[in-house]
Amino acid sequence: MTSKKLNEFSNDSLRKIAKEVIVRKFVLILHIWVYILVNLLLFAINYFTYPTYFWCLWPLTAWMMILILHILSHVLFRKGIVDLHTVFILYHLVFYVVINLFLIFTNWYTTEVGTSRMSWVWWIIAPWGILLIIHLIVFFYVVPKHGESPNRNWLDRKIDQELEKMKKKYIEGGDE
Repeated sequence: MTSKKLNEFSNDSLRKIAKEVIVRKFVLILHIWVYILVNLLLFAINYFTYPTYFWCLWPLTAWMMILILHILSHVLFRKGIVDLHTVFILYHLVFYVVINLFLIFTNWYTTEVGTSRMSWVWWIIAPWGILLIIHLIVFFYVVPKHGESPNRNWLDRKIDQELEKMKKKYIEGGDE
């Protein structure tokens, strides 16, 4: 099956795709190495200048969120996922997890010991989680399934399903 799909492309188009894969992988690896080296440098600067407060954790965690999104983009590209609905739901899930982990870390790191460490974070996590569940419901039940026309909206697809039921019941079945 793969060879059949590859036969649809010319050598030039395959070469362009291969070049894009290599360039994207190189940029991702470069991003990872810059992240590691810069954060090691920041840790050293932090340790030698102000060792009692680890401010280097802020750029480390914030940059890590961006790096995770970069890795996700690379994985989606490599897997060939181009359907916008799928891409959006995957980004939404990753954003939810990564950003809320960052907020939990921020809350934990900045709250004094002995006080409630999860006070304000739930006001962000809970409503966003509800919206994410709604997004998942829309993704799995409203977005066109594989093989359905993406140009038709949910209502049009439901009307077609109801028409099929009516045809079976009243026309083909002869019942009334």
